[in-house]
Amino acid sequence: MKYFILIPVLALLSCNNPSPKVENKTSDENPQVTRKTDSVAVTQMVGAFFIAFDARDYDQMEAMMTPQTKLVHHNGVTTSAREMLDIIKTTEPWYPRERILSQFEYEGGKDWALVGVVNEATFLLPEGEKLYAPYKETWFFQKTDGKWHLLRCHYSKITKETHTESVE
Repeated sequence: MKYFILIPVLALLSCNNPSPKVENKTSDENPQVTRKTDSVAVTQMVGAFFIAFDARDYDQMEAMMTPQTKLVHHNGVTTSAREMLDIIKTTEPWYPRERILSQFEYEGGKDWALVGVVNEATFLLPEGEKLYAPYKETWFFQKTDGKWHLLRCHYSKITKETHTESVE
């Protein structure tokens, strides 16, 4: 019974004992909002890149890349941004194409982003012929000075529906 009197006293003392002050840390960036904003920005960049690519808009494509940008093509050849732009400039004939981008996947951090995408290109050849060419692509972006740039792109032509480790 004598201990029951101590309980209200302890409760009163604990209420009067201030806890150490913790510095409030606030951030202007909400990680979820930033992640969503960045994912939209870089996936839209992929679409904008192909609009520029199909139109042969060299200035627009160059603005999205850096001198360090590398493109690994479906045949395994690696080119720099400059080499790729030169190839586009000299490719004749340049067939118009229709393109569907789908199955976007995004992973990212504060200054990097990785985008996976399925790119279905249909080349409109002379005499009404069409050539369908589907690719799976991985785009790696880096943010410098608050702006996203393509650092590396690797794409593979889709030739099979399932994978096997069999030697053919």
